Amino acid sequence: MATELLADAFQNRFDTAIIISGDSDMAVPLRSVKEHKPEKKVAIAFPPDRDETIELKRNSDYYFTLLEEVLINSQLNRAFKFENVEIEKPIAWK
Repeated sequence: MATELLADAFQNRFDTAIIISGDSDMAVPLRSVKEHKPEKKVAIAFPPDRDETIELKRNSDYYFTLLEEVLINSQLNRAFKFENVEIEKPIAWK
């Protein structure tokens, strides 16, 4: 994800990126985007029940915590077909 963020920033593929993560290792690529492409905005969406990492807050333009109901309503159905392949999400993800 870090590599894609940097590649997308340098190839001008976004104005604002939204990263869904609470991992502090994303702080370094966020700093790089801000240093080399200051016109780009990066928002952090913290997953529910995840500590909000101070390094991510400090290095992002915006941050917020996703509501669990929003995350649940954004998931695909339990099973679906994609190009003749049946895909099922894990029961624990419900």
